[in-house]
Amino acid sequence: MKTLVQVNIYRWRDGQLEFLLLKHVDTSDDWQPVTGHMALGENVGDTLKREIIEETGIHKVKDLTEQLYAYEWYSDDQREKGNDLVFGAEVRPDTEVELNPKKHDKYEWLPYEEALKRLKWDGTKESLRRLYARLQNQQTADVIENDDYSEDPGF
Repeated sequence: MKTLVQVNIYRWRDGQLEFLLLKHVDTSDDWQPVTGHMALGENVGDTLKREIIEETGIHKVKDLTEQLYAYEWYSDDQREKGNDLVFGAEVRPDTEVELNPKKHDKYEWLPYEEALKRLKWDGTKESLRRLYARLQNQQTADVIENDDYSEDPGF
């Protein structure tokens, strides 16, 4: 069984949440987040870092989530079985993407609903749903935590 890591890279730009999707060179419609195999003897953290750099050229992330989700998959011909470990990584709004032309020929930053429509596989869709829910809950908690209900509003 293969173990893969999947990283849903996201950014906040002009107050809007956007997700990075990559298109495979060899397909016309297979969009996905950063995804790659763990090398023999490599730990999850090293794989995450290596795959983000290899596929996007991004060397710095602002925040990396703990594992959000894990799921098993089978290849279309049922010959291969694998396990994906899913994470989220926030980058700065001005982060530049430099694709590895051997793997991907296009990328797009998309709002949640559009990103979800582009994804082909159920596992990647569920991964994005879970990250989005986490970010929505986090944003709500931040608003509540930062809301100042002082007696003197200052105006």
